[in-house]
Amino acid sequence: MRRAPLLLCLCLPLLPVAALAQCPDGTPPPCAAARPARAAAASSVAVLYFDSRSRDSNDLYLADGLTEEIISRLAGMERLTVRSRHLVQRYRGAAVGDPAAVGRALNVAYIVTGSVRRAGGRLRVSAELVRADGGAQVWGRQFDQAGDDVFAIQEAVASEVATGIVGRLLPAERQSLAARPTTSPAAYEAFLRGNFHAARRDSAGLMRALQEYEAALRGDPGYTDALSRVAWTYGVAQVNGLHVGLPFDTLAARAMRAAAEAVRRAPNSSDAWLAMGAARVAAQPRTLAGVQDAVERAITLDPTSAEAQHLLGFTLAVLGQDTAALERDRLALAINPARPVTLMHLVHHDAKAGRHVEARRWVDSALVFDSQFAPARAALAALLMLGGDTARARAEVARWRDLPQLRDLAEPAELALALAGLDPAAARPLRARIRAAMPSDLPAIQTGYIAMLLMVASRDAELVVNLFESARPRGAFVRYFMAFQIFDPIRGDSRFARLFRETSP
Repeated sequence: MRRAPLLLCLCLPLLPVAALAQCPDGTPPPCAAARPARAAAASSVAVLYFDSRSRDSNDLYLADGLTEEIISRLAGMERLTVRSRHLVQRYRGAAVGDPAAVGRALNVAYIVTGSVRRAGGRLRVSAELVRADGGAQVWGRQFDQAGDDVFAIQEAVASEVATGIVGRLLPAERQSLAARPTTSPAAYEAFLRGNFHAARRDSAGLMRALQEYEAALRGDPGYTDALSRVAWTYGVAQVNGLHVGLPFDTLAARAMRAAAEAVRRAPNSSDAWLAMGAARVAAQPRTLAGVQDAVERAITLDPTSAEAQHLLGFTLAVLGQDTAALERDRLALAINPARPVTLMHLVHHDAKAGRHVEARRWVDSALVFDSQFAPARAALAALLMLGGDTARARAEVARWRDLPQLRDLAEPAELALALAGLDPAAARPLRARIRAAMPSDLPAIQTGYIAMLLMVASRDAELVVNLFESARPRGAFVRYFMAFQIFDPIRGDSRFARLFRETSP
């Protein structure tokens, strides 16, 4: 899935390079300091994210979407080697500076930069192609388009870049660069806005994304890419317990209907099969039936899909195939290192085995990319408590009141932390207050972190089991958290054991 901007550091001391199979310049190890520099291919190019010069901040999606579409179109040409959008993200919003340094970092012979401005009913795009070695301009041009048709500018920029590098285009190449995913420019812009908001992966973002994708379908009912994203959004919202303005019990059915239609229309679309995988997770939360097959099909069609690799890693982990899951998570991070959601899989991998110090390092890394990422903030409080740092755990939970996804959990979490060290008589009224304050139908992932807090603070099997029983969906993901070593002391409790069996895939 196309991702919205994420803060990307040039250096991450907490991320072991070997673990991610990723050097700072985006290439596999051994890294540059330990190997001779490779000469860039003569037809290699990096399209850096275009700057948004529009006065309206709501137009930010346009610069991102236009850049990513140009990258996608150029990547379809066999005579070009194009760096992925993930590898160029580190330069988003930054001055290019020395083209030679950028060229060496990305190992390309050419660099494309540009800007986008919408004003007075016109779309103006400035673009420039330079040689990385020396910074000589190959061409620079301004494109001016009336109305809302961005396709013409995308095609023109991509054609100019390709021609400037490889010379005259072949007929098939011209046809590929001119391909349009929909006949409606307005539907396409709604699709780009949907991608921009979906990247937030929170309730507000997914709700807005759904509105935009559905607007795209109203503009073009045959727009299969938009239909795939609708299915994916429904599935992600249901699995993660995110409110998108619809009852939870309807999301899985809607996801399945949309995904089935997308696959029927476009059986060779990676996005359609990715959507089917997400929909099947929502529809089959205990068995995950058919999820692995759908996601593996998506990866076969597009091995560079970080989202598909991530979903396969999630599926394998929930099914207990930890080694295979870790391999997929590393592949996802090799494609796109700036994925806090995938870094959280590594948190779970270490926490499950009781390696809480290592898990804490992955949490810190996830927060480098997105300091407000709710799952990382929730996990941090649990890991601080496990490390014996109750004061910092309390301070972290206090921050939850400012995060929409965690706000309702702040009070029960604070009460859970207050249980630490209390004798049974003094703890009894607190337990009652925790039960009263706990929201119903908690998402399984949030349930897991609060259960960890409760476990380390009280070792109260009844409280922990009550919490796990309230999780929605109550499927294999609940059992996945119940398998963490931290719950070993209450594993003999009859209710805990029964719930563990009932949720096993």
